[in-house]
Amino acid sequence: MALLKQLLSGEQSHDNARFLDFFNLNNKEKKLLATRVGRWQGLVRIFVHPFFTEYKGPYGYDYYPKTDCRVSIGLKRLLRLPEKKTPPIMILEEAASLHTTRDKLSGYSINQKAYFVATIRDNPTPTGFEDGFAHLAEELKSVGVNRVLIGGIYLHVVDNYLVPNDLRTSPNHPLFNQRSILSGNLTVKRKDFSFNGCAGYAALQLAQHGLDISFSNFASPQNMSDISSALKGKDIVEQRAMRTARA
Repeated sequence: MALLKQLLSGEQSHDNARFLDFFNLNNKEKKLLATRVGRWQGLVRIFVHPFFTEYKGPYGYDYYPKTDCRVSIGLKRLLRLPEKKTPPIMILEEAASLHTTRDKLSGYSINQKAYFVATIRDNPTPTGFEDGFAHLAEELKSVGVNRVLIGGIYLHVVDNYLVPNDLRTSPNHPLFNQRSILSGNLTVKRKDFSFNGCAGYAALQLAQHGLDISFSNFASPQNMSDISSALKGKDIVEQRAMRTARA
């Protein structure tokens, strides 16, 4: 964790004040974050690996240039807003990419703090803990978080049979019984699908640890509109989204 603190410490005090290690906030910063979370009724935004495609390139990884860009563009736009206009923003970033991401965001007119969590390589699990997601969920709850709006790269909506047994969901999975995903007039006709990719896996894990999950439109290659279609009983649009993104 000392490495994360070092990587996020910019040469200029202004940058240093904008990019914070979520797991190592001092008492003052923790109180400020808790106050802000309270103003948003317990909501935070989480972006998972928002520049993944840009860092990794098209070789050896999924590549969706037409939808991946909406994640980074959305993050930059939100960070330019005053803090009173948006919930707190947290970025789950690979430990090896933290310095690059900090430098990238420093080049924009950032008007609020960004809270960083270092993750394992090619995996959204927070690094440095026996159970990274359990620790993240506990720390989120300690500042009053009960709802997470999650986006990032990648979010795949997939039929259960396409994912390993340990990633399959069931109708009683916490994610399918939450007020956020089931809000409004949505009539749920199916719960036989799952979520894959780093953003999808993070959502499943945080839901298992008692947090209410919503999906952002700043996700790739799929987002909340695709999930709503699946819940309404429509065919999973995964393959169509993949073809469209690569066109």
